[in-house]
Amino acid sequence: MADLRVTLAAARLFAVCLHQAPFIPMTKTTLLLVALSALGLSSCGLDPAPSPIPPSPEPIEPVYHPQWSAARNWNEALLAAIRIDFARPPVHARNLFHSSAAMYDLWSVFDAQAKTYFLGRTVPAGDGATSECAFSATERLALQQASLNPKAERSRAIAFAMHRLLSHRFASSPGAPMSQGRFNKLLREMGFDVGFASRNFRVGTQDQKMAAVGLYLADCVIAHGLRDGANESAKYANQFYASVNGPLFPSQPESSDMADPDRWQPLSLAQAIDQSGQNVANQPAFMGAEWGRVAPFALPLQARVNFERNKAVWPVFHDPQSTWRCNGPRTEMHPTK
Repeated sequence: MADLRVTLAAARLFAVCLHQAPFIPMTKTTLLLVALSALGLSSCGLDPAPSPIPPSPEPIEPVYHPQWSAARNWNEALLAAIRIDFARPPVHARNLFHSSAAMYDLWSVFDAQAKTYFLGRTVPAGDGATSECAFSATERLALQQASLNPKAERSRAIAFAMHRLLSHRFASSPGAPMSQGRFNKLLREMGFDVGFASRNFRVGTQDQKMAAVGLYLADCVIAHGLRDGANESAKYANQFYASVNGPLFPSQPESSDMADPDRWQPLSLAQAIDQSGQNVANQPAFMGAEWGRVAPFALPLQARVNFERNKAVWPVFHDPQSTWRCNGPRTEMHPTK
């Protein structure tokens, strides 16, 4: 459980730093917070029966550490994938939370007092929608009563859930072949079959049921992620935000096309390499500009205020309101009811 708490704390830090980024003036303090959050992670419908995972190059060294919990092993696999992905803190904050919530849910199956997050519940998604992951108290009790080794069965369920979820989330990563190879190898080194695909946790042996409930939960989390406001199906691209300022060319510092010093300005670089060492667009987009639309996990909905700008609604959490601005009080945004 300590492994899950550490990951949840890290995910919350990144999410809180970035939820209101497009509306905070670019003060030194703000820039420092955003920079620190980025450096901290430097490192579409859902098919009910996904196609088999393609072969991928696998690490030479062992990736499974039997002295660690299943949660620790899969957290390490997730962090390894983040290190060779694009540096995108809000995206990986979300990956860290969804992974932690899934593992916690599967641990909770055998605990009489624990309350799950996804499994058996309906949770808020983006724009007022909800996501449901049906799992009745009767089905939970059936798994508990058939259990012979809760620790091993939890590990099995966690392994299959994480393999499925991470395979989906990192499929388009620049490091996808290496990450997929690590996921496949970890599952096999834990003694499990990469080809197992059943989601029916009501029939079969207890081992088959636990593998199936892990895959079933992963599908729930994936479905939730496709409608939680992150625009995952379009690779998390901004849908409305556009800078009012022209780009700054660092090689020509006097050429700045600055229309509003209180608003973000893009950089136009001869070559752009992110904190993870990946080549990215020469004029990187504002990362997290619309992240206020994403269903939060560490921020209360009552802390959100919706603003309107250019006929688009912009949810802002913990609006600073009186923050100092070069051009005085903001007038281009209006609260909505």
